[in-house]
Parts: sequence; C-alpha cells; structure tokens
Amino acid sequence: MLLGTKSYSKTKTSNGITVKISGSVSVTHGINNNTFGGTVNLTTTKGSTPKKINTYISHEAFGIVGSGGIGKVYSGKVSYSCSNKKTCKSGKMTRKYTASTAYSMTRAYADVTTKSGKKLIIYGN
Repeated sequence: MLLGTKSYSKTKTSNGITVKISGSVSVTHGINNNTFGGTVNLTTTKGSTPKKINTYISHEAFGIVGSGGIGKVYSGKVSYSCSNKKTCKSGKMTRKYTASTAYSMTRAYADVTTKSGKKLIIYGN
C-alpha cells in the first residue's frame, strides 16, 4: 500500500518502438476522505510517432463492508490521452472519493497504439 508520493521510471520495447514512462503516484487516506492521482509522462525514444497514447492512474481501495467483512469499497481511474505525438504529459491528475479505506493499490500505466495499429502496454509501478 502506498501512502504519500512515489516516483517511477521504466522503459519498454515492443512492436518496433521503445517508450519510457515516468512520473509519480500519490495516495492519501483519511476518515472517509481519500485522494489518489499523480502524473504520467510517456516518451517514445525510438521508432515512429504513435497514433495514440492513453495514460492512466488506476486505484482500488478495500475496507470493511457489510457486517465486518473486507471487500472492495472503491475502484476508479484518471486518464489523459494524446494523438500523433512522441511525448504525452498528463499534468497533475487527481480524484477524491469517500470510503472507509483500510488498504489500497494504485498503478500508473499507458497503452500505446502504433501507426500500424499494434498495441504496447507499459506499467510504471
């Protein structure tokens, strides 16, 4: 479980292109007041300009449900997209939600569509 802010940076090569994902994810949990978000920067370092880049930060939270059980209390994501660019920078994305959260998982990732229609998915953390 991440609380606070964590930076990430990874590179992946597939379908004739090399991309680098970097940025940060952040999570805060309070009594029924929670926030997740961060930044996702995707750069094509080798190969042709992608047709489309979709960047995401996804978040799942778990807590007490019903009469004492543990289960998913929230699931959501924030996203940003670019078309026909070698670099896609999301800027700061955040979302607030209300839930009694005991544990959460947050993930930054991007999916890239090449000019030929092939897909590449890269996870930052």
